[in-house]
Amino acid sequence: MIKIIINFLLLFPLGLGYVQASTFVGNGGNASDLELATVLASLKESLSSLTGEEKSALCTCDNMAYDHPLCHVLDNLGEKKKQFCQNFIYQHKNSLATLARLDGAIKFKWDRSRNLKVNVGKDIEEVSAVTMADQKIVILNENDFLAAPFLNRIALVSHELIHLLNDNGQFIGDLGGIGPFSGNYGKKDFLTVVGAAIAIHVKESGSMESYYSLKTISRAYDHIWININSVTGQMSKGINKKFLLKGALTGSEFDVAYWRYNLGLILGGSSVKSQPGHEDITSQLKYDDLKGGVGYRIFPINSPLTRWSQFFMVFSAQALFGTYKHTLDDGYVREDDKVNVYGGEIGWQNFFPLANGFWLIIGGSIKIHTPCKLDTVNSFIDQPIPSLILGASYAF
Repeated sequence: MIKIIINFLLLFPLGLGYVQASTFVGNGGNASDLELATVLASLKESLSSLTGEEKSALCTCDNMAYDHPLCHVLDNLGEKKKQFCQNFIYQHKNSLATLARLDGAIKFKWDRSRNLKVNVGKDIEEVSAVTMADQKIVILNENDFLAAPFLNRIALVSHELIHLLNDNGQFIGDLGGIGPFSGNYGKKDFLTVVGAAIAIHVKESGSMESYYSLKTISRAYDHIWININSVTGQMSKGINKKFLLKGALTGSEFDVAYWRYNLGLILGGSSVKSQPGHEDITSQLKYDDLKGGVGYRIFPINSPLTRWSQFFMVFSAQALFGTYKHTLDDGYVREDDKVNVYGGEIGWQNFFPLANGFWLIIGGSIKIHTPCKLDTVNSFIDQPIPSLILGASYAF
């Protein structure tokens, strides 16, 4: 039975045939794909539906009900720059909407180096994104992107997508002038203005539905995880017979994990025991341990605009220090024995996203430790112990 359930837990996520393909580079998904997907979906929706009547409201914050920080980029543009900005967005709205398609030709990569730089003239600048226009690749610094408010993400991605448009037969770079945006850094200023203008339009058009509908889904890029699980461990039939045990070992485990991208550090412990009772003699075995180790997680589902983008599988290896306590009691004489063991545990867990930082956990583990002898029954425990777990997690 345990073997059947384990096979199901490992294969079930890979058998979901309805998920859509990802535009993102790499195998499988990424915890941050959901954030990028909502940006692209909001961009595509707002630009595709942009009408001529809305054109005059572009590149200005006159209709904003509050003073958004991005509005400061649009302050004091002047009439010529404002009209040029409006005409550019309206003229290229369909091209930008196409570039923002989830199944489009543009590939997105996450940069985790914290050292993304570009040459701007004679200067080298640290940036949050780089576009390789000839290869149709946009590289985003993952930390900067996740730290930015939603509209700032819109402005950043819009800025990068405009690099992929043509100006007089060339991709739009940062240097030189364009229209009324003159000077050596005119294009750079223009890109900043248009990015902010598109972000404000997304806000005013109400095209953030995909963002709001997915906003409460638990995010896998949180760093601190607190896990509490119920555990069912199965001793072999031979050990159950020798130790006069009744049923499986049941109990709970608790651990705290720190995740950095796909690597994690895990510290915790578990406590399980058998059900008391065996005809005329009461026999109970209890096991407690402390453990710590590392984990690696994968995101097997490429479905960036659904909650499945946050689903992941963890494979872990931990060292453990454990203690067995065995009690025999026939109503007249009681015998107790305790022994310590050292060993390790390999585990696998599936994390299903719920909402507001909460997760459902389904998985299993196998404990392997040094053989130990308990004098109460003069027998050894020297076999691996497979367990199933069901629990919950909170991440922040």
